[in-house]
Amino acid sequence: MKYWNTLTNLENEILRVREFKTLLDVTTRGLTETGSTPEETSTVLYTLLGMIEDIDSKMYDNFHSLWDQVRTDSFDSDSEDAENEINSHMRWGKIVEGLQKAHVSDH
Repeated sequence: MKYWNTLTNLENEILRVREFKTLLDVTTRGLTETGSTPEETSTVLYTLLGMIEDIDSKMYDNFHSLWDQVRTDSFDSDSEDAENEINSHMRWGKIVEGLQKAHVSDH
């Protein structure tokens, strides 16, 4: 599959988001149940923030990489289709022109 690597990278980041959600849930319950100090809570929150920023950055980069690939392929395909259409019109134009000349010479 043409976009396999980028799609796999996006899938990995989606799985990381799910893991992060679970980790955040467990951490939140643990912090509230154990009566953690503000310093401990702050450290945990900054660690979690760093993790989600990394995931966000990778998902953003992978999405735009995939989008660029699809757009480029679409543009290339459209260019090829347009070129084929022009060539087809040129061939038909020559055929019609040949038929018209043959018809004129018959009269």
